[in-house]
Amino acid sequence: MPAALLGSTGEARARDGRRIAFATLGQPGGFPILYLHGAIGSPRWRTPELEALIVEYGIRYVVVNRPGFAGSDPSPGRRVVDFALDVHDLVDDLGYDRFAVLGVPAGAPYALACAWAMPERVVAIAAASPLAPKFGPGACRSVRYKLPRVAFSAPALGPALASATLGLARSAHGDEPPGNDRGL
Repeated sequence: MPAALLGSTGEARARDGRRIAFATLGQPGGFPILYLHGAIGSPRWRTPELEALIVEYGIRYVVVNRPGFAGSDPSPGRRVVDFALDVHDLVDDLGYDRFAVLGVPAGAPYALACAWAMPERVVAIAAASPLAPKFGPGACRSVRYKLPRVAFSAPALGPALASATLGLARSAHGDEPPGNDRGL
């Protein structure tokens, strides 16, 4: 693995003193892309494809842990838009004037909040497989809202639950990706 891809972890402080945990990958001077995780937490999965793109495009990939996940302090009573303040404090601490944001399922609303709160700094946004609202116009009666909450009270069960859920979804649709030997 190239030395540039030896990742690191760190902490920044939110304006109220809470820890914001993050992990980085890629060249320190590369263009920052912030990855905002889904509901179960920040996966540390690295693939050769991701690493190749980070090198090819000169990306500084920053995995940000929301409050209460993977070393970030909880923030009881927070709203989705409040997380944009945490990101603002993090990117200030890291010295990023402009950056892109990628939010995956449950991270997508947080990515949108960042773009809304910091339009002069967020140059691009991707909301991958965003969650639809549970109630109201455009509501989604998805299985996503019916999953047990055990993953949140017993973090060690999160990866097993995610794997089992993905396996059930794939078997129900008969669409196991070719070459997937990781059980994901």
